[in-house]
Amino acid sequence: GRCDLATMPWHQLRYQHMAALRSWLMENYAADTGNKMLSAVRGVLANAWQLGQIDTDAYMKAIKVKAIKGEKPDAAAGRALSAGEISALLRVCAEDPTPAGPRDAVILGLGVVAGLRRDSIAKLQIANYDADRRQLTVTTKRNKTLALPIEAGLAAALDDWLLLRGSWPGPLLCVVRKGGRVERCGISGATVYRALAKRGEQAGVKPFTPHDLRRTFAGDLLDAGADISTVQRLMG
Repeated sequence: GRCDLATMPWHQLRYQHMAALRSWLMENYAADTGNKMLSAVRGVLANAWQLGQIDTDAYMKAIKVKAIKGEKPDAAAGRALSAGEISALLRVCAEDPTPAGPRDAVILGLGVVAGLRRDSIAKLQIANYDADRRQLTVTTKRNKTLALPIEAGLAAALDDWLLLRGSWPGPLLCVVRKGGRVERCGISGATVYRALAKRGEQAGVKPFTPHDLRRTFAGDLLDAGADISTVQRLMG
């Protein structure tokens, strides 16, 4: 939190920093995603070297950090969550006396009821939600704009969260510190992942990923009789 993309002194990255980044990525992302991020940082270092901002020896050492190895578990193919599992997850959110409880209930709802990807959830702004019309405007992975209707349960969860968050413009979902303080800064996709993993462990639910919520959304639509084209449109 001490710098951002613009103020980060990229040319000062050295091997120890790259190794620390690799360790953090291993803990928070799948191997494929982590390696893509490492590749991106190597590309930044390459530009810094070409501009003469980092000498050859430091550059060569920094980019030598090893790729992340990882085998996907059998569950990587994904699964849908049962109604009982979703109820258990919502229960532990409701039992949390801090603002993280309502926030995580919204995260769960946005995955199961709106079918959003974790990065899409993290990027939502308060301006994307129309409480009067119960509608969420979302930009999809392919830069398409969708207007998604929000059902009553998720709307109620959003109302509970917004009472704690406040009406100031900015990210819809915010960082909640351990003491329960709501920060005026948005969450990341990794935060979504960790929040759901935490609630799953608390509820005794079999491990699942944020994308499994999206699978649940699609399965529920198909079970309700929706045709494939409608499901594809709602999922962006």
